[in-house]
Amino acid sequence: MTNGSGGAKSTGRTDLERENDELRRRVDSAQQRTKQLLDRLRFLRQQHELGADR
Repeated sequence: MTNGSGGAKSTGRTDLERENDELRRRVDSAQQRTKQLLDRLRFLRQQHELGADR
């Protein structure tokens, strides 16, 4: 291997690390949105059950 390909590998690794960070952020954001939706669903179910008890 030459120094040029070694440099490309380190740049590639840096690109992968950046991509990994972005994917982690996207997964975290999706998890937060999913939790919010589940919380809303629980609330709506509770409201529906309370309404059905009347």
